[in-house]
Amino acid sequence: MKIWKQKLLTLLIISLFSATILAASKVRLHDNKYLSSLTGAPAAENAANKGKIVRLTDGTLVTVFGDAVNSNFKSWNYAGEIYSARDTFVSWSKDDGDTWSAPLNISNTASQTDAGAFYDPDGNGVDGSGGLAPMNYYGDSDKPNIFAPGNGNNIMVTWPDKYCPSGVQGLVDYTAPYLSLDPGVIQVPYSCIYVARLVNTADTINLISVDRLTDGSRDAKSEVPRGGGGGNAIAWQEDPEGLQPGDAEGPGDGGSGAKTSNGTDIWYSWLSNKTFATGSWSTPQIITDNAPSNPGASRPNIFIGKHPTSPGKAWAVLAYEERKGLDALKGKYVIYHMFEFDNPASGPVPAGAGVIVSDPLENARRVRFVAKGSPGKADGTRLIMLWKQGVEDQGGPSDIMARIGHVPAGWDPLEPTTTGVGWRPQDLTPVVVGSGDPSTALNNADPLNLSSAEMSDRSTDNPIDDARAHRAIIVDDFIAVGFSYTPDQAIARFTVEENYDFYLRRSKDGGKTWDTQRNLSKLPKDRSVKEPRLVGTPGSVSATCPSGDPKAEDTTNVHDCQRKELFYVAWGTELNQRESISEGAIDLDLYISRSLNFGETYEVPVVVARGGIDLENGGSSNGESQIRMTPDGWYSYTTWMQATDEGKEVAFVSGDWVDTSGGGGFCSYNLKGRFDPVLPAILMIALGYVGWRKMTGTKE
Repeated sequence: MKIWKQKLLTLLIISLFSATILAASKVRLHDNKYLSSLTGAPAAENAANKGKIVRLTDGTLVTVFGDAVNSNFKSWNYAGEIYSARDTFVSWSKDDGDTWSAPLNISNTASQTDAGAFYDPDGNGVDGSGGLAPMNYYGDSDKPNIFAPGNGNNIMVTWPDKYCPSGVQGLVDYTAPYLSLDPGVIQVPYSCIYVARLVNTADTINLISVDRLTDGSRDAKSEVPRGGGGGNAIAWQEDPEGLQPGDAEGPGDGGSGAKTSNGTDIWYSWLSNKTFATGSWSTPQIITDNAPSNPGASRPNIFIGKHPTSPGKAWAVLAYEERKGLDALKGKYVIYHMFEFDNPASGPVPAGAGVIVSDPLENARRVRFVAKGSPGKADGTRLIMLWKQGVEDQGGPSDIMARIGHVPAGWDPLEPTTTGVGWRPQDLTPVVVGSGDPSTALNNADPLNLSSAEMSDRSTDNPIDDARAHRAIIVDDFIAVGFSYTPDQAIARFTVEENYDFYLRRSKDGGKTWDTQRNLSKLPKDRSVKEPRLVGTPGSVSATCPSGDPKAEDTTNVHDCQRKELFYVAWGTELNQRESISEGAIDLDLYISRSLNFGETYEVPVVVARGGIDLENGGSSNGESQIRMTPDGWYSYTTWMQATDEGKEVAFVSGDWVDTSGGGGFCSYNLKGRFDPVLPAILMIALGYVGWRKMTGTKE
């Protein structure tokens, strides 16, 4: 029998057997919901934006998203794409997602504008060439972020907004995107940062305050809210010359804030938990020291960790990427700070004195970290910091690099002067010299290379593979890191012969040793992974599971007892296209799975939402999934953005898992009730095909 026939027969047998496996799972269906359907947004306008979800300790689910309210209020972006201005909305459920509150508009800026200010939306002006006349720009709310710190009921929601009634709001001019000897400019006002404070009660959620932190004199973006240990903080970037759209050489659309003007700085504000409902945010303080002639910093990430005198004291750990600003050294550094959360000038690495943790000779960006207040019992693991790093600039191939923070032997957790141990630069491994001088930072030990075959590999050892979209969890001394990966970036970008899959790598001893990367998605070549997720279970609820043991006599709710060995993985898919003829990103299906044993095995991936390219004939585009779960991982709650021919909405589904012969099945239900019995077979054909590839020597 010919080889191709053998492969086809094998795939068909596997697909039939796999369909039986899926059918054997007990599935309890729950109705999907459109959480953004009641905001009054104009129909079929794709206005819903960037939905997020959190689950509070008492089980309350809270979502936040952007949506339009009136098609007469217009805004536009740097490319001249005009849309209805959005507000920021919050909705919540007190019954595991069965019913939801009416969306609460917490920004109310989409109807606000400076009536005396007019801006050119398309660069044509009023010259008779068919362009739009200058218009008022309404208070468009950009992507919201939400954080609910610790075990309390305080909630922070942040967003950049175009309504900045300060009298000093700036304006940026973008070259209009059409061919002309005199193309004109598109005018867009600067953004400012808002933060809303909300408090959860037994019956409802109350809006306490909405505060504007910046005045719009510089263009603000990439804000990150965090809290813990008695403190709350927000970090963001401000560009003195306005948002720079970039070249879109990476997977994004080129407007993420990654490209900066000289003098772009990271700013920071804080508020104590004690005064969360009654106090005021601190006057914003600058963390970087970039004068107008110096390079720009962007895309900060922060963590707020507890202090023994909590509530009231905490440590802030902050990192960001900063452009080198040297003709001989292209790209960026990753820079790290650590200071008292309410005093950025005091601490191991205070404001203005950042430490370079990346290789100064390479291009490092997209720093993220996961940290925790209590170190692992055996190995003292307290933090993992991840970033992308490679030689090339502008979206070139890169690897996922890491450093890990450990507490040293003999550490006293009750000694106030040493509570930051494990987060300090000197606690990181592989070691850093603790300097912001790039010539000195050349003495840093090479970081761990998590996306390469060997952890000690440099990015230049395999200059063609590419990894991105890094995620991580830490449980005691167990670390899991996930990322999207392709063995050849050029082939994946310019042909359909290679794609990106979702890989995961684990360490059981705080990063001292690591297993081999495992391919979790195993997609066919016409699909690539997009926006993978890796989510661990939250801690046990002290009121209902005091000891953390579900079998203890004082446990009143077993679902509130954390299963540390359980975590969720999820990923979206997009159509794999040749970049030269791409029609833009086409999001398709969403998948979800779990591991019940620290990633030794995984349950069969299940479709949460099924996509289709033809929206006018029942298809849908699905992406940006967000997952939360009960501490035992039994119940899950997922939101995502779904676009159909009727518009774009924030979708929600809840699910529960039922044991069947030692296995489990995810409770999934497709929006609008569409279910394709062929899909499980197709999925398992793909799994079988990639398994065959593995036997032929392709990297798993």
